[in-house]
Amino acid sequence: MTRLTKCLALLLALGAAAPAQAQNTVSLSVAEARQVAVSALSQGQPQLTAQIATGLLQRNPSDAFAHFLLARAFQQLRQPRPGRHEAALAYRHATGKTGRYQASQLAATLAYESGQPSLAQLWLRRSWNHAPDDRARKLMQRDYRVLRALNPWSLNARLSITPSDNVNNGAEDPYAVIDGVPVVGLLSGDALALSGTKMTSELTLGYRFAQTDRSQTRLLGRLYLSRVALSNEARAQAPTARNSDFAYSEVELGLEHKIRLSKAKGNLTYDAKFGQSWYGGARYQTSYRFGIARSVPVGQTAQANLSAALKHAVPEGGRRKITDLDLRARMTRKLEGGGVLSYGLSLQTADSVYVNARRTRTTGFVAYALPQPIGPARVSLSIGGSLGTYPDYHVGTIRVPGEREDQTIFGSADFVFERLDYAGFVPSLKIQAQKTRSNVSRFETRELSVSLGVVSRF
Repeated sequence: MTRLTKCLALLLALGAAAPAQAQNTVSLSVAEARQVAVSALSQGQPQLTAQIATGLLQRNPSDAFAHFLLARAFQQLRQPRPGRHEAALAYRHATGKTGRYQASQLAATLAYESGQPSLAQLWLRRSWNHAPDDRARKLMQRDYRVLRALNPWSLNARLSITPSDNVNNGAEDPYAVIDGVPVVGLLSGDALALSGTKMTSELTLGYRFAQTDRSQTRLLGRLYLSRVALSNEARAQAPTARNSDFAYSEVELGLEHKIRLSKAKGNLTYDAKFGQSWYGGARYQTSYRFGIARSVPVGQTAQANLSAALKHAVPEGGRRKITDLDLRARMTRKLEGGGVLSYGLSLQTADSVYVNARRTRTTGFVAYALPQPIGPARVSLSIGGSLGTYPDYHVGTIRVPGEREDQTIFGSADFVFERLDYAGFVPSLKIQAQKTRSNVSRFETRELSVSLGVVSRF
């Protein structure tokens, strides 16, 4: 027998021996100790592995492999929490890509075994940075989807920074003209288009508190923030305007119930939400929303999504209440070449005692995601238009002849740079253009914006 084999046999015997035999010792090199510890794990002797790993850490507290061995020993001993802690230390002290990958994978497994799926998801994202190949990444995506389904908590975040030539949706022309009315007014500087940068962030938190084989019920919370930084040109155009004048915030709390009807019939979702918003630093309105949505598979490559929502908004002060009805239909189809075609139609109507809030808007769009990247980016294109009518619109004491009518066309190009990946997050770029024509010149607007953001690959 070789010296190492003899040492292993003796150490295994010592690991199973009584404490009275603890005086028997064997001297090993660091390499030999590591090999013995690995063999002890395969022999079902985690206590011995833990003893050896502890000895190695006394010699060198930054020994990543010793931390990894100790984590594996804790795993076999069914102690996942201290094991996850040791795996995290192994990840911290590892110097190579392989060591960090193995340690982060083990940390994710132990976090899951200790009943911490959110922490397991975080470790999978860390592991993504050190994956050896695409096959390993595909397995991680699958594991992440499983964890997402098991985790009662869900968290989604979105952040974008958008330089724009019209951050306030202001008018193109300084003259206030109403078609059919022989009166011309002059708009203030802050009613005209102001250039600058718009920053938006959205955080959605969900908690699933009830679930069966066919349904689930979740509590939802949402925080939306929109802030504006005016350019020097905008400040010169509107000297009294401040960034805070255009700040918008919204908080929403709600309840969602989803039912899986069948594979052929799709899903049915109900939701009820309460919201409070602020604009320009002051309370803006309180809202109550009730919605229903249905997703239905259409053949093997398409899906239809239908939704209806009723929203009742109460502006600050309690007057001019508005009731909105929002109907939407969308079809998404995967084409033979690999591209994805989407198209949809929506109808929004609003009723109120405040005549200027009464409106109807119809919107249609077509979008296409290219099957192959263009250079470093995956590309999606969209184009659409809308028609909005306000049957009783007034400008001061003047009633707009007929009705106010807004015609809008819009288009965008989205770029997702999947090669610039960090923890499964990739940068995105969106170029968007929009133009509105109206018989009330105050609402004739145009905007060109470029949005920078970050999206998740899974």
